[in-house]
Amino acid sequence: MPFAKFTIQKQEPFTIRITILESHGNEQDFQDIINGFYRLFEYERRMGVIIDASALVSMSMTAVPQIVKFMRNNRHLFQAYVFGTALVVQSAVVRNVISAVFKIQKPVSPNCVVRELQKAEDFVFEMSNQ
Repeated sequence: MPFAKFTIQKQEPFTIRITILESHGNEQDFQDIINGFYRLFEYERRMGVIIDASALVSMSMTAVPQIVKFMRNNRHLFQAYVFGTALVVQSAVVRNVISAVFKIQKPVSPNCVVRELQKAEDFVFEMSNQ
């Protein structure tokens, strides 16, 4: 079973939904998500991103430098193509890891971390109109 599933909503606002399907992820799982982002950037289109990590209950701190490096090295792509990112997170452990990532590398586009998918969708829709 794959760790994550990418769904593309092509009608406006163009939105990418990444649904994490497993409760635990390793470095390769997160690398697969990063590789998915590179494929998305090839669209060269403004997009909103919803990461539904509600199934994820734990996350290794070893993922932090991997994610920070990706964010840092691709700031220009996020600035050019991502109008907003919403993360759906239930786990306090995962929230803490995300907080650590965002303290080390501030996101360049508006973002939010919420507990409900509807709030994530609302946020991305709102950001698409700005």
